Amino acid sequence: MSENGRKERFEELMEMYVDYSNVECFPERIRRELSSTEPYDEDLIKFFKQNSPVAGEIATNPASDFITRTVYASTLPQMPPRYSIDDLLVYSPGGRALFNRLPAASKILAKWITEHESCDIVDLGGGSGSYAFKTIEILSKMKGFNSIVKRISWTSVDIDSGAIELGKARSKADGLTGQVFFEEGNFMSKKFPTIDADLVVLIGVLCGMTPEVAVTCLEKVRRFIETRNGEIYAATLLTRSFEEDPICFRIFAKLGWHLKPKTEEEVRKVFNDAGYEIIDIHSERDTETERVPGQYAIVRARLKA
Repeated sequence: MSENGRKERFEELMEMYVDYSNVECFPERIRRELSSTEPYDEDLIKFFKQNSPVAGEIATNPASDFITRTVYASTLPQMPPRYSIDDLLVYSPGGRALFNRLPAASKILAKWITEHESCDIVDLGGGSGSYAFKTIEILSKMKGFNSIVKRISWTSVDIDSGAIELGKARSKADGLTGQVFFEEGNFMSKKFPTIDADLVVLIGVLCGMTPEVAVTCLEKVRRFIETRNGEIYAATLLTRSFEEDPICFRIFAKLGWHLKPKTEEEVRKVFNDAGYEIIDIHSERDTETERVPGQYAIVRARLKA
């Protein structure tokens, strides 16, 4: 319940009926249980852990970088005819939106880098550096890449020690130890040191936060860009995610991703209340010439004057 006694949107979505009767990767008994609005019991969670590495990881460690890495690494053009639970989660509309978020946001970040001389970037909740490496991959295909990459200092901050170690290993393997760095820690904690940045990247962190908590998070992030009057790129989940893919949304949410999708109006208000001025909003479906509504709002903002 919210402070005014009203149900949060998450609670409302969890109480809506979702029909799993035709989802073929589940046995009939499991389909009936999934269609229930009740929380998953221990037996159902055990089933997921035994039959789906992705779902099992969500249930065990919701903050794990493993889930997004698995989705980002998927290569099939669409869901195979005979599909597993992992296939369902990865190739569903929700999985594809998450998959497309990586190149969409990275293209935007690459453009920002080409337009700025000082490129000290702090990627909060950045895991193993997927967005750093994808952005640099995009930049590598541009003219003048060698001079562009030299001005990049990209620090990924995350509480997942495994993701941090994976990122460090990849940075070394890709010859980017002078550009991509990793720090283990909780950036929301006052004990975490401020890293002055020209740009903060905050991809996915706000997805599990109510508007009120998201405002608090963004207020805490301000310290990283205040000194340099920097900007922020943040991606958060929209209500369209449930409308387009209630089947996988419900699984993700009940297993441990307590998703809090917002309307675009709510996203705008969150940034305004946290003291930011929105410069632009994109989605994971935008093309070079057209804005297309998607499941994510990719927000570019700066601190209010």
